[in-house]
Amino acid sequence: MSRRPPVASQHQHQHQQKQKSSYDNQGYQVHQGHQGHYCWNPALDHSNYYKTNVSAPHVNNLMAVNSPRRAHPSTDDEISEHEDFNNDPSVKIVQNTHKRPRQHSHNHNLRSIVSGQKVMTLSTDQLDSTTGHQQQITTAASLSTNNNDLLTPEAERFAQTRYPFPPFILRFPLVNVKEQKVAEELCKYLNDNKQIHLELIGYRRSKLKCGLNESDILLFVKDSLSFSFLYDDNNWPTTLLGSSFTRPYPTSIPPQLSLMVKGVGLAIDFDNFILELKTKFTSLMNIIRIKNKEQQDTKLVKLEFSCPQEREDLLHCGKVFVSSLTFPVEEYLAQARVLICSKCCGIGHFRRQCQQNKETCKKCGQMCDDIKQHFIVRTQIPRCIHCGGGHMSNDMKCIKVKQFRADLTRRLLSTAAHASTSTVSNPNYHHNQADFPQLGAPQRPYISSVQNGQKSDIVAK
Repeated sequence: MSRRPPVASQHQHQHQQKQKSSYDNQGYQVHQGHQGHYCWNPALDHSNYYKTNVSAPHVNNLMAVNSPRRAHPSTDDEISEHEDFNNDPSVKIVQNTHKRPRQHSHNHNLRSIVSGQKVMTLSTDQLDSTTGHQQQITTAASLSTNNNDLLTPEAERFAQTRYPFPPFILRFPLVNVKEQKVAEELCKYLNDNKQIHLELIGYRRSKLKCGLNESDILLFVKDSLSFSFLYDDNNWPTTLLGSSFTRPYPTSIPPQLSLMVKGVGLAIDFDNFILELKTKFTSLMNIIRIKNKEQQDTKLVKLEFSCPQEREDLLHCGKVFVSSLTFPVEEYLAQARVLICSKCCGIGHFRRQCQQNKETCKKCGQMCDDIKQHFIVRTQIPRCIHCGGGHMSNDMKCIKVKQFRADLTRRLLSTAAHASTSTVSNPNYHHNQADFPQLGAPQRPYISSVQNGQKSDIVAK
């Protein structure tokens, strides 16, 4: 009596016979007498170029694999093999009902799986940081919404068309001083003694920061050349209208006489950098390294000149050679000017448009009837009326003033881009040179004339 061979071995033998006499589905042919070796048939395969030998399924080499269903349908051989394997009584399938949960250890968050549901627990530091970040976003959004209501046409005109140069302030020990007479005598003195043709576009008198028997005269120049004349102390007379005068505040150099040097590394010796630049340019007054919002040094350096000729020559060259290195030089673009009322310290309107009856102190933020009497009794602790910070209400470092300037800059940039697009797209546009003569080059680098790559830099200032 002969023994019956095991069922699994019989199926394995049948499977090997099928492999010897047929092509597989991927383009390999098995030859007789060379079991386990495959020959490549390029006519039957169009995708795979490498194949490994996989032995037939057996009870000793079975392994549970969790894999998704194949994208392509199974062949007839695969289906038949799968049915034979499931119908084999000698094969036992064991299902593991006890699964070990995965454990992850992190420093800031813990994850636990309970009844198939994931529960995430955040640490206190993460909750505080997330809440603070959301509060910052909410604050910035609310400030931007409020500032959109303050973006008046007056604020836009003030940012673009107001006096482009800072004024020169003359303080006289007299109450009644005629500002027009002062301007005329100054122009006559420079023309007769210095052979300088001074051009002024405005002048006015102010008593806001003066004593009881004093008055200030503010002179506004027209171009950078006139500014450079008055910036030199040697060009000023000792008396005007038979009275002595002083200049209580130094005049800051405007952007029209400034340049920006890029790529100045933080590891460079900045003292030698300053010394070498001042040796090359005699009219170079100040060299300032620009800081970012976190008050950290950057690779941008601002150059301030007192003479427009050296500044124009360097800008035309486009680069400067310092410490055996070449640095690119570009025009310094000024920030948009913010209109702040001198009566209520509000943003976006002039004093004559203010609807407040009392006057607000820009230092302590209190409203009073007589601002001069309030100067004597006011507190010395500054408090901003916009954000409540420890600074004056007209300080440009205020968070609300900065946000207003950023929104104003975006408005000016979008308006300029829309105007240029509409002008180009209008085919009926015709320029009459006789009725509308072309204006000269602008003295102030207006924000509407910048390039697209510089818009984000101006907004971030």
